[in-house]
Amino acid sequence: MKLIDAHTHVQLRQFNPDRDEVIKRAVEQDIWMVNVGTTRKDSQAAVDLCEAYAEGVFASIGQHPDEREIFDYDWYMRTGAHEKVVAIGECGLDYYRVEPHLFNDERDRQIELFQQHIELAKELGKPLMVHCREAFSDVKSVMRKEIGDLSADVPGILHFFTGTKEDAKTFLDFGFISLDESDQVIYSSEAVESLLGVTPSKLNTLREQVLLISNEFVKEIEDFFNKTSRFLLVSN
Repeated sequence: MKLIDAHTHVQLRQFNPDRDEVIKRAVEQDIWMVNVGTTRKDSQAAVDLCEAYAEGVFASIGQHPDEREIFDYDWYMRTGAHEKVVAIGECGLDYYRVEPHLFNDERDRQIELFQQHIELAKELGKPLMVHCREAFSDVKSVMRKEIGDLSADVPGILHFFTGTKEDAKTFLDFGFISLDESDQVIYSSEAVESLLGVTPSKLNTLREQVLLISNEFVKEIEDFFNKTSRFLLVSN
């Protein structure tokens, strides 16, 4: 059984000293990875890594909402057609560091950028890698308008989930966890209890899941999963 870490950044400079060792060690243990871009530069680096390894290394390309570079839609369209680019993002909304007096302008900028990623995902037929921090209301509002036009079997992955049970249920209803025959991914973090609170019945129906969680929740989640279907745990 292969484990897929669906949100990594091995292309970043922090891995310069041992990047090849990290990737080879993971692939040898049947751990595949999706390296996620946050700018055009490191999106390209993620694609370059895909081409350097025969298997196990994939990319998601996009611009993090905190980044303020001009979004080059045509470049992302061309690059997103690469067979090993499996998602669009890291995209979404992040209001965590926004100064109150700049909020309205920054909110508008981020929403426009998010919508560009959604249009890209529609055209390419690929899922979204959605980042959401202190912005659930707006992310849900945007996705409600757009979700019906996303053609990917799984519309997206919600990265860095810290929301409520209601937030989790909304994204489950959007289809961010799909009940088809392919391998699936559930994302969570400190709010993993909220996710488990609304998904046990769905979790039981899935053939194979990967849960990305923080170390302190491993024992709790292992106990839960022992009573459900087959899962793989990744601590990050």
